[in-house]
Amino acid sequence: MQGVDVATVTEEVDAGTPGMAGGQVAMIFGTRARQPVALAADLYHNGVVPIILVTGGTSRADGRHREAETHAHLLEAAGVPRTAIIVERTSASTLENVTLARPLLENILGEVTSVVAIVKWYHRRALMVLAKHMPLVQEISTVTYEIAEPGTSESITRDGWAGTAGAYRVIREYERIHEMLNRGEAGPVVRDGEVWRPLR
Repeated sequence: MQGVDVATVTEEVDAGTPGMAGGQVAMIFGTRARQPVALAADLYHNGVVPIILVTGGTSRADGRHREAETHAHLLEAAGVPRTAIIVERTSASTLENVTLARPLLENILGEVTSVVAIVKWYHRRALMVLAKHMPLVQEISTVTYEIAEPGTSESITRDGWAGTAGAYRVIREYERIHEMLNRGEAGPVVRDGEVWRPLR
């Protein structure tokens, strides 16, 4: 990891917060990972959120897996009623996850001011896109999870990511944050107790 300040990268990509303030909706950003389903179902069953939004079209990785549809079916299997699930089924990026989901959310919920984002621990970029493209959102809680690099059993963890085969994913997220800020596609966020707040 020559030339990489591991502590700086970790701090800038980490999406975690120490608590959970709840929200109007839990949002699963497009991914093939299945961990978010159990996390979202728990939030719903525990009364933390009344609605779950799933996003993502056909996976870029295999061209077949339909991310949001798969997650919706898994949520139903976990006991979440279909009436509590909003499906955005065409997005192909984090930016599209938010911009295409926004009208669906506002049509059902009206003004959206609080969101629980279910994201990989190193996906702060998702929160920054929310801050930019859902301008009424004031509070973002997070539930984070870890994934393993495909083809390995190594989890990409907060404490050990730099020594794994998936380290490039974390570094790429760090780079994307700065790229999207420079292009005006994301906005800064700051931790405030149990939530993230947009800096506007």
